[in-house]
Amino acid sequence: MIQVELIIDENLPGVIDGKQLRSEVQRAIEQASRGAGSETANSCLAVRLVGEEVSRMLNAHYRGKDHSTNVLAFAPNLQEVILHPPPGP
Repeated sequence: MIQVELIIDENLPGVIDGKQLRSEVQRAIEQASRGAGSETANSCLAVRLVGEEVSRMLNAHYRGKDHSTNVLAFAPNLQEVILHPPPGP
């Protein structure tokens, strides 16, 4: 089974139904992992939704790019870094 951890920043504009989003992400992962074999067993996916300011801070810190971005992806061993990023401006 693949565990999904969803974090939605408080300052994110708009209304997001976290429960529904988590369910949709879980369903998509389960569909994508069918036939993948045992390598996906006991896996975890952490998804963090952030606003433009935090996106820019993360992009600058991890990629050296001083602008926001729509997606940042990290290796599995960096989960703690993603969930608890460096202090922002």
